[in-house]
Amino acid sequence: MVKVKISWQGQTVDFDLNRDLPLQTIIEAICTQLSVAPPKTDYSLQVDGAPQHISQQDLTNQAFVLAAGALVHLRVKPEIAAQKIIDQLRDPKFGKKAIFDLQKQYLQDEAFARRFLSLNGLSMIMQAVMESQGSQLAYALKALHGAMKYNTGYEAITEPFLTTYLFPHINSPNINVCKSALDVASLVAQSDKLGFIVADRCIRSSSLDNRPYSNIVQALSSTDVGIQANALALINSLYMTVPDPQSQKYLDDTLEMLQLSKALKKIVKSVQDEHLKLQSYIYQAQRLKRLARWKEIAYDKSNQQHEDMLLRLWEITFPGQQLSARESDQWKQMGFQGKDPATDFRGMGLLGLYNLLYFGENLGDTWRGIITRNIDRKEREYPAAVAGINITQMLFDLLQLGKPINYNGPPLKIFRVIFDHAAAFEEMYCKTFQALDRTWDDMNASYMDFPKVIAAVRKQIEDVLEINPISLDIFSRAVTKEGTATEQEDDDNEHPQIKAIKSSIRKETYDMYVNNRMEKLKDGCNFAALGKLKEASGKSKAAYVFLRLDPSMQMLQYQMVNGPSDTATIFSNTISKPEIQKIMLGKDCPSVINNKKFEGDVKRVFGFALRDREVELLAHSQSDYLNWIDGLRLLIGGSMAEKDNLDELASLTNMFINVRLVDLAGIQLPEEAPAPPPPPANFDFASESDNQAGAGADASSSSSQDPNAQMDPSMMGGYTGY
Repeated sequence: MVKVKISWQGQTVDFDLNRDLPLQTIIEAICTQLSVAPPKTDYSLQVDGAPQHISQQDLTNQAFVLAAGALVHLRVKPEIAAQKIIDQLRDPKFGKKAIFDLQKQYLQDEAFARRFLSLNGLSMIMQAVMESQGSQLAYALKALHGAMKYNTGYEAITEPFLTTYLFPHINSPNINVCKSALDVASLVAQSDKLGFIVADRCIRSSSLDNRPYSNIVQALSSTDVGIQANALALINSLYMTVPDPQSQKYLDDTLEMLQLSKALKKIVKSVQDEHLKLQSYIYQAQRLKRLARWKEIAYDKSNQQHEDMLLRLWEITFPGQQLSARESDQWKQMGFQGKDPATDFRGMGLLGLYNLLYFGENLGDTWRGIITRNIDRKEREYPAAVAGINITQMLFDLLQLGKPINYNGPPLKIFRVIFDHAAAFEEMYCKTFQALDRTWDDMNASYMDFPKVIAAVRKQIEDVLEINPISLDIFSRAVTKEGTATEQEDDDNEHPQIKAIKSSIRKETYDMYVNNRMEKLKDGCNFAALGKLKEASGKSKAAYVFLRLDPSMQMLQYQMVNGPSDTATIFSNTISKPEIQKIMLGKDCPSVINNKKFEGDVKRVFGFALRDREVELLAHSQSDYLNWIDGLRLLIGGSMAEKDNLDELASLTNMFINVRLVDLAGIQLPEEAPAPPPPPANFDFASESDNQAGAGADASSSSSQDPNAQMDPSMMGGYTGY
C-alpha cells in the first residue's frame, strides 16, 4: 500500500494504492472517489512526467518505483482519446476546439501522441493549418509543432505545404503565428527526412524581397524576444544539419551579407531572456565548434592542400624571397623550431596554420612587421610561428572551443565579442599576437622567458574576457592598452569624424589615467607585511613595508619600516620587473589560504609571485589597494581589471567626450567635404574705391589723425562686426 496523489481535471485527492489489486479495480475505485463519468474502463493512470501509462505488469514489477506522495494522473486511455480527437477534427463544429485541446494538453502525453499520429493525425493538423488564420492558425501551428516533436509521420509533410503554408508565416504580423511558424521551421531543418536541403529551398522560395534569409534575419530584429529566440533557434538548426562545407559557406556568406552579426550583436549586448540566452550560446558554441574541427585535422605533408597553405604563408611573409627547399632552415626565420614546420602543428592541427595564414593574408603589413622586428631582436628573438600556435591554443581554451555544447542548457558563458564579426576568433587572434609582441619588449624578454610572456598575455586576455567587451574594437583597445573593455561602443550610425574624435579622447584619457596610476606607484605607499615578508622582518606582531616603483619603471623598491605611516628614502631591497610572475588577489594569497582565522580585510590583501617566493601585502585603505593592484597589472603588461577603477575611467572618458563635443550638439555634419566654389570669371579684384584712392589720400590721412573720426565701413570690406 502506498499513498499517492491522484490528479484529474484540476482536482487532486489522496489515494491509498494497493499494488496487489488488479489495475482495473484500482482505476474504478479512483473514478468512484472522483465521481468520474462512466464507463470506467475508458481510463488509465500515468505517473507525472512518465512517457507511458501504468500497466498491470508495472504493478507487479518490483523495479517499477511508485514513491509515497507521487503525483499520478487519471487520464482517458490514449487509444480512446486519440480516436475522439480524430472524430472532432472531422466535424466542422468541433474542429477548432480539437486543435486547441491538442496544442494545450493532449500532445504533451507521448502515449496519446503516438496513437494519434498512427491514425494519420499529422495530416489532419496540416489541413487545419491550411484552413486557419489569426489566432486559430497560431493554435494549429503550435499543434503541428507538438506533433512533429515525436519525429513520426513526416512522410505526410510535403515541400509544397511547407513553402505555401508554413515558411511565409515566419514574418506574420501576428506574434503567436510568427513564433509557432519559426518553431515548426526549426523542426523541419533538424529532421533527418527533410533537413537543411528542404528547409533552405523553402526559405529561399518564400523570401518576399528576393533576398534569401532576409525574413529570418528580419525576425531577429523583432521587439518580441520570443520571436528573436525562435529565429535564432532556426538558424542554429540549419547549422546543425548543413551537409557539407560548400553549403556552410553559402549559409555563412548569405547571412553575413544580410548583417546577421549586427543583429546578433544588438541581442547579446544585454540579453536577459533565458531561451534567447540559450540560443545565443548555442550559436556561439556551434560557430566556434566549426573552427575547432580544424584542430582535429592533422597536418599531412602528402595532402597538397595542406602544403599549399604552408607555402602560401611563406610567400606572404617573405614576398620575393625564394624558399630553397620544402625542408629548410629558412623556416626558422619565421619562428618555426626546425627545418620542417609540419612538426610544430601537431598540437593544434590545421587550426594553428589557418590562424597564421589568416593573419598574413588579412593584416600582411602588421604580420611582416612582427617577423622583421623579431629577426632584428637577434639574441632576444622569440619563435614567432610557435608563439602563434600557442596563441591559438590559448584562445581555444579561454573561449571553451573544446567543451561539448549544452543544447538543453544551462548555457555556458556568452562572449559578446564573438558576435561582432564573422571572423571574430581570427581577429582576436591577430590582436592577441600583437599584444604578445609588445609584451615581449615591455618585459625585455629573451628566449628562456617565452613561457612567462605567454602566461602574462594569457592573464591579460583572461582579464579582458572577464569584463566581456561588446566589440572587437573595444577588445583591441583593451589588449593593446589604448582603452578598457568596459567602454561604451559608438553608435553604428554615428558620423566617422565624431567616432574619430571619441577614439582620440579615449586614448588620451586612458593614457592620462595610466600615467596617473604609475605616478602613484612612484610616490610609494606603506603596507602591512604578510607571510614570508613579515617572517623575514623578525617581528612577531605587526610589520610594515614601504614600497615604491623606481622612476625608471623597471623595478620595485621596498624597505621595512616601523609603523603604518612611515616612509623611506633609502631602499635595501629591489624586485626587477621580469621577476614578477603573476599578481595574486587576497583569496589566492598563501597567508589567507593557510589561515582560516585571518585577521584583516581579505579584500585589501594582494601580492605578487616571484621566481623564488611570494610578496604579500595588506593595504591600509581601499584606494591604496585599487591603485596598486591595477598599477602592478599594467606594469607587467596586463590590463586593469578592478571594477571601481574601470568605472572611474569610463566616467572620466564620458565627461571629456561630452565636454569636447558640446559645441557639435545638434549640428549635422556633412558626410563629405563640400565642393569648392567655381573659379571667378577674372582675377581683377580692384574696386571703384581703389581707383579713387589717390584722390582721397589726403582726406584719409587727415581722418586717421583724428581720434574721434569713424572708420569707413568700406575700408573693412563691408564687415562691421566680430
